[in-house]
Amino acid sequence: MLRARPQEAGPSDYEERLEEEGNLEAANAEAEAALLRLEQAAACRDANPGNEVGTLALLAPAAAAGHAPSQVLYFSIGKQFRFQRGIYQHPGFDAWRRDAARHLFAAARAGEPEAASALARALDNDSDLGDGLVPDDPRAAHVQRVLADRLFGRETHPSWAQRAGLNDAERARLEAEAARLHEQRFGGRRYLGRGLDASAPYRQPTLTASDFCGPPIPL
Repeated sequence: MLRARPQEAGPSDYEERLEEEGNLEAANAEAEAALLRLEQAAACRDANPGNEVGTLALLAPAAAAGHAPSQVLYFSIGKQFRFQRGIYQHPGFDAWRRDAARHLFAAARAGEPEAASALARALDNDSDLGDGLVPDDPRAAHVQRVLADRLFGRETHPSWAQRAGLNDAERARLEAEAARLHEQRFGGRRYLGRGLDASAPYRQPTLTASDFCGPPIPL
């Protein structure tokens, strides 16, 4: 992923525009992000690649044991399969296809915040092999999307309800269900969104492996 990024030399056009507009805080944040990308690239160049990690083999027993972050990660591995050759012959693929969706629903019932985000996508479309394991249900997807937005402190854009073809009464009922789940499973709390997919560590390099695989991080 880092090799695919263009080589950065000096401030970006975006950073310079922010600085010209007087938005120095945002310009500094952009500069810090660029510096972090350079540090990541250098660290990856110097790292010993070692042996290939069997991600499915590592996550499968943890997910089967009911470790909720591993259950979400195990399901989300499906997003990466499209980049791999011969995945259908992988020794862990059939088990993943059989168990991944079941593990995701179990994580949602156990109160893993990131499971709501993954379920919202999976119930909405079939954009990758993981999402294709879950039958689409626009109403259930809306509940999970609103729940995820409540969990991570976001506003749900009205276009989602329009896209799902919901009238005002349906939208109110589904959003009330999301509010009920937020209170019942999470006590109304809000969390830092960790992503919990294979590329999340690249997007949030300040979090450690323990942060990703540990308890939810409250705000």
